[in-house]
Amino acid sequence: MLNISKTTNLSGNSTIGAETAATMYAVISEDGSVNISANTCNTELAAKNKETVRNDIAAFQEAVYAAQDQFQKELQQKEA
Repeated sequence: MLNISKTTNLSGNSTIGAETAATMYAVISEDGSVNISANTCNTELAAKNKETVRNDIAAFQEAVYAAQDQFQKELQQKEA
């Protein structure tokens, strides 16, 4: 039996100048659960710009949580 689920995917990059220091990914599942990951692409660049990269990751997380809240709100409206 085929089961299909709807997900929302988000991605982001922490860039310093023209170089990417880190990438972030998130998946919001149909049930509203969320999975967020961050990967360092350029360890040296990320280490030299630690505060910027961490701020970018935090901003990405906030954007994901806002999308998750919106997703859950829409789901509740459909169920009402």
